[in-house]
Amino acid sequence: MTTEPTASPPLKLASEALRDDLAPSEPLASLVRRFCLLLASLLALGGALLGASGAAMALRDGLEGATAALVVLGLGLSPLPYGPRSHGLAGLGVAMLLAALLGHGPAGGLLRQNPGALPWELARVLAAVLLPAALLFRAHYRALPLARLLLGWGLVLALPFAMRSGYLVAMATAWSERLAAGLTLTTTLFALLGFMGAHTTAGGSLWAAGLLVSLALDIAARLLLPGESPRLALHLATALGFLVSAALASFGLFQAFAHALAPAARLDAERRWRRGWIDP
Repeated sequence: MTTEPTASPPLKLASEALRDDLAPSEPLASLVRRFCLLLASLLALGGALLGASGAAMALRDGLEGATAALVVLGLGLSPLPYGPRSHGLAGLGVAMLLAALLGHGPAGGLLRQNPGALPWELARVLAAVLLPAALLFRAHYRALPLARLLLGWGLVLALPFAMRSGYLVAMATAWSERLAAGLTLTTTLFALLGFMGAHTTAGGSLWAAGLLVSLALDIAARLLLPGESPRLALHLATALGFLVSAALASFGLFQAFAHALAPAARLDAERRWRRGWIDP
């Protein structure tokens, strides 16, 4: 009795395996559906908190958040190619962040209690968009010199908010402000590890997630300030709305960078392999 020979998977050259490792074509593509489902669920939770807060314009913000959740689900579940989906996620996230600065959307409470804090909240938005995206790009394209250039620009844009956080660590009277600002400053400083060599990802994905969470926790910590406990649901909803908006913007921007720069990164990895600059 003879058996049919089974087809073996094609062999992959060491240079091809290294290129796929250092310069993937579509990084985190399979994660998009679960990512969008999670973010849509967080938007729904934020809408429920807004409804429970009883704050002025909470119904409007909740409806805008529900609309954004449907768009996120549509982007995640629709059969869009990698590039258009990344542009859609980035565009939606940036639009939600700009709306928050204008008092709209699921993070519309960002400035409602203190309109004079617009410069600092704009600095928060700048820190939340490019730096996490650059950290993700650095983690997935660790041998590409351009990844460190993007990381440098991300740190420059995050510098104003980092300086504000350092000031609060030293001068704030409330311990909650000091703790939240210290966490944000620490995660921002850990981004400097991205300038390490190509042998390591430097934990870029971890620090990107940590920075986004710390920026949102800095908003949620307002509920611990004197006189703010009645607005607990509003502060939590605003923090969730900001977290989702910033995650959409930074994740989408990272994938947009990957879609545009992956061919050049793959050529660079092949060139480094042939010249013996990197080991398999």
